[in-house]
Amino acid sequence: MSPRRRILVLGAGRYYVPVLRQLRAAGFTVLAVDRDPDAPGKAEVEEFAPIDFSDTPALLEWARERELDGVLPVNDFGTRSAARLAEALGLPGIRPAAAQAANDKGEMRDLWAAAGLAQPDYRVVHDLAGARAAARELGFPCVFKPTDCGGGGRGISVVRAEGDVEWSYAWAEPYLTNRRLVVEDYLEGIEMTVESVSLGPGDVRILAMSDKVKDLEARTRVATSLEFPSQRPPAVLAEVESLVQDAVAAIGVEIGMAHTEVIVTAAGPRLVELGARGGGGHVFHTLIEQACGLAAPAFTAALLCGGRPELPPLQRRGACYRFF
Repeated sequence: MSPRRRILVLGAGRYYVPVLRQLRAAGFTVLAVDRDPDAPGKAEVEEFAPIDFSDTPALLEWARERELDGVLPVNDFGTRSAARLAEALGLPGIRPAAAQAANDKGEMRDLWAAAGLAQPDYRVVHDLAGARAAARELGFPCVFKPTDCGGGGRGISVVRAEGDVEWSYAWAEPYLTNRRLVVEDYLEGIEMTVESVSLGPGDVRILAMSDKVKDLEARTRVATSLEFPSQRPPAVLAEVESLVQDAVAAIGVEIGMAHTEVIVTAAGPRLVELGARGGGGHVFHTLIEQACGLAAPAFTAALLCGGRPELPPLQRRGACYRFF
C-alpha cells in the first residue's frame, strides 16, 4: 500500500485496540482521538489526541491539519461525528442525515414505514402520560425504547402490563436525551443480528447472520449469546437478507458497515433497529472474521479511504459470542 493511507479512528478504548492493531497490520497510518488521555489504544497508533469526538468543532479543527484519507467510527456515538467530519473534509462517508436516522429510533422507524418495510407498530411519545396512552393503544406486552440511547440496549425494557409502565419509563428516563421514547409492539420470535457492508448506493452485501439468545423472562433486552451462523431455514434467511438490504438503503447507509437486528416472527421477519457501524464489543474486529472470513475493520477502512476493495468469497463458519 503506497502511499500509506491515513485513517482516523474515533475512539481508542479497550475494545478498539484490536481494530487499531488490525489497521496498522494492513498498512494504514492510524490516528485516533479519545476523551480519555490515557486510553488503552493510545499506544497502538501513530498519532493520538485527547479529544472528545462528540465535540465536532474541536475535532474538525484538529483533523484539518492531518491530511486524512478517511474517518472510521466504531460505535454509535462516533457515527454522527464521522459523518460531519467526512462531509466537511470531502471524505467518503455516510451523510449526516443518515447518521442521525441511524441514531434516532423514531426517525429510523419513520423512514422504514415510509419505505413500506416490515416492522412493529409504534408510537413516538415525549412523557410518561404519552407512554401510558401509547401502551394502552398498542396493548400489552409492548416495548419502551429511548430513541437515542447510544446502543447497547440502554434504557430498553418489555412492559408486560399497565403496572409496569412507570418502572419502564423510569428505566428509560436517564437515556431520554432528546425527550423522545418509542413505544412499540412486542414481537414474539427468534432475534437475529445481521452484519452488512455497503459498497455504494444500493449495493448492500450481507456478511454474516447470527441467532441471538435472550432471557425472555427478563424485563431488559440484553442478549446472552450470539450464535453464528443463523440456523433459520434458507427461505427465511433469504427474506431476512432482502429486508435488511432494503432497511440499510432506506436509512441511507451508502458506504461502510451496518449492524441490523431482526426478529423472525410467525408472520415473517420484522425490523428491530440498525446501527451505522459494525456490531459492538468483539463483533466488528473478531466475530465477523471468524464467521465469514472478512477482516471487517481493514476492509471498511479501505472503503472509507476512497478505495474499491474487492469483497472476497464469504465463508459460513461457526462462532459464538457468549456473555457471562
